[in-house]
Amino acid sequence: MKINKRLSVLCLGIILLLASPSLAQEKYIKTGDDAYRQYQYQTAAENYKKARSDFKGAPVERDRITARLAEIYFLTNDWKMASGYYKKLEKSGFCDLSPECLQHYATTLQYLGDDSLAIDRFEKYMALVPGDSLINRKLKGLKKQRGNPEPPKYSVDNAVAFNSNKDDFGLVFSNRKEEEVIFTSTRKGATGKDIDQWTSAYFSDLFKATLTSGGKIPAPTLADNQGLVNTEANEGVPFMNSNYSTLYCTRCEQKPEKKSGSIWCYIIESKRNGSRWTKPEVVYSDPDGNTGHATLTDDELLMVFAGSNEKGLGKKDLWMTSRVSKNKPFGPGVNLGALINTPGDEVFPMFRNDTTLYFASEGHGGYGGLDIFKSTRLTNGEWSAPENMGSPINSNSDDFAIAFKKGVEEGYFSSNRAGGKGGDDLYHFRKIELKLELSGNITDAATHSTLGNFPVLLIDGNDTLSSSTDGLGHYQFDRTLIRENREYSVLATYPGYFAQKQGFSTQKVDGDRQWRLDFEMVPIPESPIVLPQILYELDQWALMQQYQDSLRNLVTILNDNPKISIELRSHTDARANDQYNDELSQKRAQTVVDFLISQGIEPVRLQAKGYGKRSPRRMDADYRINDLLIPGGTVLDEAYVASLKRPEWQEIVHQMNRRTEFSVIPSSSGK
Repeated sequence: MKINKRLSVLCLGIILLLASPSLAQEKYIKTGDDAYRQYQYQTAAENYKKARSDFKGAPVERDRITARLAEIYFLTNDWKMASGYYKKLEKSGFCDLSPECLQHYATTLQYLGDDSLAIDRFEKYMALVPGDSLINRKLKGLKKQRGNPEPPKYSVDNAVAFNSNKDDFGLVFSNRKEEEVIFTSTRKGATGKDIDQWTSAYFSDLFKATLTSGGKIPAPTLADNQGLVNTEANEGVPFMNSNYSTLYCTRCEQKPEKKSGSIWCYIIESKRNGSRWTKPEVVYSDPDGNTGHATLTDDELLMVFAGSNEKGLGKKDLWMTSRVSKNKPFGPGVNLGALINTPGDEVFPMFRNDTTLYFASEGHGGYGGLDIFKSTRLTNGEWSAPENMGSPINSNSDDFAIAFKKGVEEGYFSSNRAGGKGGDDLYHFRKIELKLELSGNITDAATHSTLGNFPVLLIDGNDTLSSSTDGLGHYQFDRTLIRENREYSVLATYPGYFAQKQGFSTQKVDGDRQWRLDFEMVPIPESPIVLPQILYELDQWALMQQYQDSLRNLVTILNDNPKISIELRSHTDARANDQYNDELSQKRAQTVVDFLISQGIEPVRLQAKGYGKRSPRRMDADYRINDLLIPGGTVLDEAYVASLKRPEWQEIVHQMNRRTEFSVIPSSSGK
């Protein structure tokens, strides 16, 4: 049989044409897989996308390539692209069988700010992996933040002059005036000329910038252009010691003896030498893992750092190490424990005042991604429960690497939130001053008339601010005088009146607040003041427990009026003889004095005097008890007692005479 050559050539061309896409597709997939294994994500993504276009092959292979693309964009923080591929995987049913797909899709949606969809995917993930404590914390934190929005405590602005279209993060102040800063950047101009195949950015270096009084910031430049601190490797996350003479930072490089694609990170230090830096030395490294993100106490003897180690509690933990002097090596790292560390990442620690540790965590729940938390180191060496810094410091993106100016609630942090110039950006924050006000009225307790020009003192520890009432008896302290996180006392004092003190606290105030403290000033009377509910059993002088509380008000009066002295006067009823009653009343008066001394009142301010039965009580106003009415002005003497027809009435009057009073002793100066 003859074969048509032209037909044969045509058939062969058709076969080759049909086979070409399959061969090309396989080539793209292989190249993508090779690049993926080398962490060359940009190259891998380009090839996977070419292979996926007009895909011819098994749906399983298509889903595998799609999952790789979704993961690449997830790992490189391109949430919009990642979301598109995860959506395709969810539609094909791939995510229903892959907990990792659901988890990463949920996290991606959270980064994009779609909390309701993120919660739905997180819940589906938890149904497949109910024991995942990390995701459970994230889910609870996300629900909490959505259900309980808090008023903003800080104002936040993009630090535009510092930022580029690449990653800029980890700023620290680098001189005493806090007018110079050093931060990490992957911008063009870095020492290393290679491109990071993971992020498509230059290797990171340290850059510096100067803050001018006019607000104009010159373009950042390399913090070191001598090839000492900044090298071909990745350098970043700087920290300056308390006198700004030593720079600590992280260096990451690929070691030849390590397997391809693996990175070794460690902490270096360099001394300031004029405008230059000395050759760095390794100050801490871990042969079993990576370390970085150093922060130190002022004496530089204690360092907290982030590290990945098989002995840790999560992906990256916070560790602590110490040394006996600055010229000695640091000891082994100690994990900060489960209160600080979670199964997720805890990174970017920053000490403030040696006691408060700020750090970023993805495992404590919150707004999304990395959130900034703070914890206080207690006197016993333990740490307090981490506290979320709240919005707008934290967002649905990664927020980390906070640095404060000294003594104020102002500084910078890093974030890859939407609206930045590109990648990670530096953001400036400042505490919003709350409107805190105190006001009140001062009146005379006896006449209820207002007291104008009456002095009022606002006391904060050793600081005292003075004011006075206006003609209507009104006083006020505005927000320029009242600060947050303080314990205040307000003292109203004037000659002829008992001073009064009231307190209020601005601790943990999370919004504008007005306090109103009114004072009813009690004139100091010339006649003795009967202490209520200080009664005694017949022939007894012990101060019964139930009557001790009625003396608390007297303790307050004496504490608020530290310059007055008083006489404690005790009386008996008319029964028994004078000598007996004098001795009994003296014991009763001394019992009250002893109690006041036990409450911290100086003995020199107290005098005990027993009056026996010589001063029967005189009623200032009508007094009714049960069915007995005693008219005002009545003297409860023996004649009055005898006039009462019922024995129980007589016993009531006897008990009213068994009383304790106090009177203010005039000072010798007459003031």
